[in-house]
Amino acid sequence: MILVAGVGNVFLGDDGFGVEVVRRLAESDVPTGVRVADYGI
Repeated sequence: MILVAGVGNVFLGDDGFGVEVVRRLAESDVPTGVRVADYGI
């Protein structure tokens, strides 16, 4: 399994980059065996 983890703080501007990437990936089709998760606050 591959984990794409978005890490960041959406309240601190550019620190929310990882969270935004995961949000957009979650809206698309990811291959089987790939998990997309938000680990920000």
